[in-house]
Amino acid sequence: MNLGRRSRPEPHIPFLLGLLVGGVAVALFAPFAGRDVRRRVSEAAKSGGGAVADGWRKTRESAGAVAANLMEQGKERVKDETARLQSAVQAAKTAYNEPPVS
Repeated sequence: MNLGRRSRPEPHIPFLLGLLVGGVAVALFAPFAGRDVRRRVSEAAKSGGGAVADGWRKTRESAGAVAANLMEQGKERVKDETARLQSAVQAAKTAYNEPPVS
């Protein structure tokens, strides 16, 4: 288990964020009337909202899968360590009950 390893973000998330920031920047600096700019920003937000929601859903599903995997690894580790500890306790009991060797 490698707890120190950082996972990389989904490749589409930075792209979508860049697309959103770029779209807002273009809208703000475009030579259009305020009403046209607001309409364009509104349309872009509506069309981009679905993509952002889809990206968020995929990221949430990925996080759920990672969490489930870590939980399963933790359960296996506890199971292995429990068996190891039981074996050590049994060995100690056996050694305690054996007569001393002269």
